[in-house]
Amino acid sequence: MHNNQKLKGWEGPTSFAEIMQAKRVRFAFTHREDDVHLTQLHGWCLCRDFLSDVVVEHHQKGLLEMPIYGFDCSGINLDNDKTRLMMNYAHGFQNLIDHLHIINELETHCGWECTQVSEVSDSVLLLEGDVRWQSASIYISLYSLLLRGLCFTPLDTQLATPKEFFNYLEVNVPSVNECRYLKTLAVDGLNIPSLLKGQSEILSGKNPIGYRYYRKLLRVTPHQRVHDSLGIRNFAKYGVPSIRSKGRSLSVGRQWGNSYLSYIKKESPSSYEWGMSA
Repeated sequence: MHNNQKLKGWEGPTSFAEIMQAKRVRFAFTHREDDVHLTQLHGWCLCRDFLSDVVVEHHQKGLLEMPIYGFDCSGINLDNDKTRLMMNYAHGFQNLIDHLHIINELETHCGWECTQVSEVSDSVLLLEGDVRWQSASIYISLYSLLLRGLCFTPLDTQLATPKEFFNYLEVNVPSVNECRYLKTLAVDGLNIPSLLKGQSEILSGKNPIGYRYYRKLLRVTPHQRVHDSLGIRNFAKYGVPSIRSKGRSLSVGRQWGNSYLSYIKKESPSSYEWGMSA
């Protein structure tokens, strides 16, 4: 059912240098003018790394050199009450809508506001979630990865638990697509609930994670190399985010990840079921 949303589309550049995806699910942040009117804040993007660029620009204006691979979000301001992200997919989002409870149960378990959806058109879906999803690059990266993963779920069978969700993706998603590895991310690499529940502590004090450390990264390598290095898979893989430059790995300081690693010691190591029954 459409919710009478009126969208003012993006009028700037729409063609970016992006890697092909198994499903052409595209993202864009949007601004809510009122109960009915929405404004798209940048061009539709397949690559989720552009969403990290948007988050960085929102928090630290002018830090990044724009455009990057044709994408320009200079001066962007995101809504401060919710994370408002649109998705565009020609085949619609019924499977995502049917399985949104997977993300909602994670949000509820961690004390975050549940993501709500409304259909802007047959091919455009609006998601309004907790504002903390846009607090740092690793959070928007995780959020968009989970949302894209829901687009691979079956239309004829509902997956009831995160375990069923992860197992289904591992078997049914093409190996070239990152959604296939959500199970590995959740089981072996990252305590997802702790990342959400500890957001305030993780991003506070001397050891913030996400946009605040772009400045340190940019001292040692160009933005083009940083662009694809601050997502959730890189964070989980390396324990502390790192980048590659001239054939060697560059650490950006022990501050990266220390507060996260300290926080999860207080939490249960299991994140596979997100605190729910199997």
